[in-house]
Amino acid sequence: MLESSELFDPKSALRQNSEPFTGIASGPFSEDFPGAIAALGVHPSQPNGLQNPESIPQGLSPRESALWEDFARFFPEFSRPSHQPRDPLETLGLQMLQVRMVQSPNLTDADSRIDEEQVLSVTRDHLTDWNGGDSHATPSLTGTPENPLPTSGPLNPESGPGDTIATALPIAIAGLESGDRALQFEPNQTVVGQVSTNHPEDFYRFSLEHPGIFTAELTNLTGDADLRLVRDFNGNSIIDPVADRNGNGMIDPEEIEIIAWQPHRGTSDESIRQFLDPGTYTLQAIAFNHNTTNYSLTTQFTPSPTDPQAFALQLNFGPGTEILTDAHRQTIRKAADRIEQMVTQSPFNVPHTLIVDIESGDFGPGFLASAGPTRVRRLDTAPIPVHGEVVFNTNPESDLLDHPRYLYDTMVHELTHVVGFGTLWEDYQAIADYNQGLYDANTFAGQVYGEMLGTFIPTPVELTVNVGEGSDLGHWRKNPTFDNEIGVEAGHPNEQQVTSALTLASLRDLGWTVNYGAVEEYILPQFRSPFA
Repeated sequence: MLESSELFDPKSALRQNSEPFTGIASGPFSEDFPGAIAALGVHPSQPNGLQNPESIPQGLSPRESALWEDFARFFPEFSRPSHQPRDPLETLGLQMLQVRMVQSPNLTDADSRIDEEQVLSVTRDHLTDWNGGDSHATPSLTGTPENPLPTSGPLNPESGPGDTIATALPIAIAGLESGDRALQFEPNQTVVGQVSTNHPEDFYRFSLEHPGIFTAELTNLTGDADLRLVRDFNGNSIIDPVADRNGNGMIDPEEIEIIAWQPHRGTSDESIRQFLDPGTYTLQAIAFNHNTTNYSLTTQFTPSPTDPQAFALQLNFGPGTEILTDAHRQTIRKAADRIEQMVTQSPFNVPHTLIVDIESGDFGPGFLASAGPTRVRRLDTAPIPVHGEVVFNTNPESDLLDHPRYLYDTMVHELTHVVGFGTLWEDYQAIADYNQGLYDANTFAGQVYGEMLGTFIPTPVELTVNVGEGSDLGHWRKNPTFDNEIGVEAGHPNEQQVTSALTLASLRDLGWTVNYGAVEEYILPQFRSPFA
């Protein structure tokens, strides 16, 4: 996905290992790309040379010819018809990738539109499909039945729009019970309990001496309840919201105290799975929206030195990144860590490392970056990214390298595109209305949006439309709906983007196991106090 000045988006099928000209296989995103294109006599704002084949210069070297072809493919709206895949097994279909745009914080949607000749967009050609036979199995949970009924924590206040914890879901932060009031719990055990308006949560504390895989499940539910796994990193007996408490401009692991939480609505079973280091942890069974709910809680712990379903991002710094300082590289790595905080495990039965190539170059003042998956692997019929790419602009006018938080937010945004946000929505049929720009209500994201609105009714999510061909239908709509949420089409160096449960729910729609506890506090602009 390509973006243009405020955070980036995915360009997905650039640079796959395929035959020349089936994508941007020759790697034009290097420091000499703009100069090479200029040498060919074509400027992005003057595309007529590409539209007229007779104007293509004669006697080009092989590299110049490759750059010319790639440039034509890089600007498909200026070019001749793009190459159609010859092998249907190599592609998930041609899809337009989005452009992220430079925007002043005070601009409206109409003001932020850019001329079509300024939009950088690419066609996602040849998204390679690796067929895989792995399936995702939910761990079975067993334990020794016991029936203690523990005491509860303090009463949660009534919830409504804007009553968010770190997740934007309407459940207030509660104090962790201390001493005898939290049940001391064995990590292989079954208990029964009840939560309600007057008894909204139960706490179960346990300690581990060895690392391993911890699973927990709420079953036999008579109402709606959530299950969360908590680690009180700072020892203050409070589940603190996700925030940059140490002031380094990023979200660090110890700033996320709800370390596992992926809720269902209704009476469906709740389950979590997490690789845990030695330490003390607390399970929280909590009534959703003050439902009275009976439940059975079953847990199991299996010692293991490593996680057999670990998920990780591997960053490969390539052409053009030589100019990055150690601080820049650390910031980009922190952004990758942020994705690992949100996606908690491999969707396969084996570890999954998503390889991401990082490249950069000076592409002029209008372009910010591009990103997206370049290879996928099938899980049943669903595409799961296994390889991706982020290319960003080092032009001084992009402001990217001079603002650490802007670089961090931009890379978080782009890496969400690598894992599929905005780039794989069509493959999962997540877009319900292409004309109005609406994400399907019958999804986890639609469910979360209804909870953000306080209606608790799954609601279509507004997407970017009429901003630019490369940006539309690949982002949450910035104005007037989602403002500084990480998934909108534009950000700004002077604002901080935040990752809400809405974006995380969209990743869940794409088949990822996620932790809603990893998201930052977020309130929809319509519910914010004008004096805040």
